[in-house]
Amino acid sequence: MTYPFIPPMFIIVFIAYVLYLVIIKKDKKQLRLVVPIGLIFILIWAVLYYLLFK
Repeated sequence: MTYPFIPPMFIIVFIAYVLYLVIIKKDKKQLRLVVPIGLIFILIWAVLYYLLFK
């Protein structure tokens, strides 16, 4: 069952994308758009998994 591994994989992909934006693209406008949306997405996953596995 791979369901418990999905949120950590999303977090790794999110961190990799943020690092890509910071280091390679140096696009701060896109970074300001991506970070809050990504953090809200991770927060929703955390709450759902907490309620599911409580």
